[in-house]
Amino acid sequence: MHELEIAHLSIESQQRIDEICRNYESQIRSSQHRSPLTMLDKVPEREAPVLLYELLRLHAEIEPPTKVFDDIRQQRPDFAWIIESVIASLRRRPSEPDETIAMSVSERELVGTFAGNEHVFRLSAPGQYIFGSAADVDLTIPDKAIAPRTACFIVEPDHCLVVTFPTESSSSTLQEVSYHSSFSVGPVEFHFHMPSSPARSLATVADSGTSSIRQLGIDGFEITGELGKGGFGVVFDAIQLGTQKRFAIKSLLPDAAGSEQLKKLFMREISIVSQLRHPNIVGYHGFGIAGDHPYLILEYVETRQIDEVLAQHPEHKRLRLCIGIVRKILSALAHAHDQGVVHRDVKLSNILTGVENRRLFVKLTDFGLSKFFETAGYSGITASKTVCGTIAYMSPEQLTNSKYAEPDCDVYSIAVCLYRLLTGRLPHESNSPVEIVHQKLNVMPKPIDEIDPSLPAGLSGLLQRALHQDRDNRIATAEEFSRELEPFGL
Repeated sequence: MHELEIAHLSIESQQRIDEICRNYESQIRSSQHRSPLTMLDKVPEREAPVLLYELLRLHAEIEPPTKVFDDIRQQRPDFAWIIESVIASLRRRPSEPDETIAMSVSERELVGTFAGNEHVFRLSAPGQYIFGSAADVDLTIPDKAIAPRTACFIVEPDHCLVVTFPTESSSSTLQEVSYHSSFSVGPVEFHFHMPSSPARSLATVADSGTSSIRQLGIDGFEITGELGKGGFGVVFDAIQLGTQKRFAIKSLLPDAAGSEQLKKLFMREISIVSQLRHPNIVGYHGFGIAGDHPYLILEYVETRQIDEVLAQHPEHKRLRLCIGIVRKILSALAHAHDQGVVHRDVKLSNILTGVENRRLFVKLTDFGLSKFFETAGYSGITASKTVCGTIAYMSPEQLTNSKYAEPDCDVYSIAVCLYRLLTGRLPHESNSPVEIVHQKLNVMPKPIDEIDPSLPAGLSGLLQRALHQDRDNRIATAEEFSRELEPFGL
């Protein structure tokens, strides 16, 4: 029996496959693609089945793959089993409508009309999508009348934010559009189309079926409670039989576990987390599959709210404490960046703090899951307050480029965390996501020493650099930021 060992690929292998898939997708959308078999020589032999599987699934999601399947069966009959695996993953069960997570909020079609022709784009997950004429953007209309990178669509459950990029003759603009209205971006008229199939809300999906997961047997563990739940996954409190040690076990919700794409992405998260070993990253202890549910075993962390921890220290010690917390997370990020991993969702809710043996500990969590599942933090968001909080931590590059994943975006986000810890407010605040995006792209944050004159002017200047709108003027690495913060934590 053949198996695709996606979960056992190295981070480097996954990044290589992802890059090839992005290039192949661009070729398909511009009608310039070659046979996926020609891509296989770009990876080692053991990675070829996984790459071919990914390419064929991608192809099938964009256009009918029948001819491609037939060609591969003829040229490489030894890969026929991969085609069958792809078909099985795409096939819907006739007795049940396919109402997986992908249908809940994200099954939308964006239709762009240009020069009398309609161009239809399927938005397979909430998040950010770059539109333009370039081959490497998410939504491509290849015409010289359209700029290579024209706009960024920020898709949310109940509306869409459209950020147009500045040109020589015009500045950046923002507009908030509903899914029932038409709108223009340059020479293109857009509207959204909803599929006719009924869909459930994320809230409904999140509330369904966790008891069925809890009843599944996970060898060597007893599930004792639920620690948290989101749009895609649930985290359980578990006791390891024999040792009686507590662990956190993360699994997909039943609807998400029925999606081959989400299951594959969860296995990739497992692969990433398993290769990160650092005292300030929540520890990995293994994975498995119970029934149809993959699960991830993580270190259990008894946490306390970070503001509560700070409040228990006298004011004159809080600056040193804040610097210490941020430098520990910078150490974790430096380790991840050395392994080729960019978190892309660094925010205070993903920093766990607590006290053990009268010593403060700090742990960074949610590597992989946010990056792959949430497209930099947007998928599964249902409340505007949460939307604003997520955008507030993101670098300008992440807001205008959905594929941006460089270490400096994590450095920017941890700088936002430090600003919030020191001042009690975020660098850019508003009840409107549109206004936050506008501020981040056009307005520098207020210096922290103007908010609290007791804070050092040197630290204020350092944070202004770390939060600069232009990444060329910003602090580039976690090591550099930690080094420059050190004198303020003594």
